Amino acid sequence: MLNLSGKPYRQRISMAMSPQPSVFAPLVFAGKLREGIEALAKAGFNGVEISLRHASDLDADWLANLLDDAGLEVSAFASGRLCLEESICLSDPTR
Repeated sequence: MLNLSGKPYRQRISMAMSPQPSVFAPLVFAGKLREGIEALAKAGFNGVEISLRHASDLDADWLANLLDDAGLEVSAFASGRLCLEESICLSDPTR
């Protein structure tokens, strides 16, 4: 199976985290992204799901360097915080 870039698909073992503090339940290390990414790398994970409200909540170059140093990849960008904190839910047509 190939991914969108045409390379072989590689399953990632990931955990969800956020660059800002949040009460959104599935997030760990919320507001402590550097610490979380370092902990995931030490624990053998190979990916991280980043939960954002807005793209401007995170510096992309900073994140890319941090992930490169840790040997991790972004497995997904998630919008759950946007739904919980601002009632903008991408999969709910009523919100």
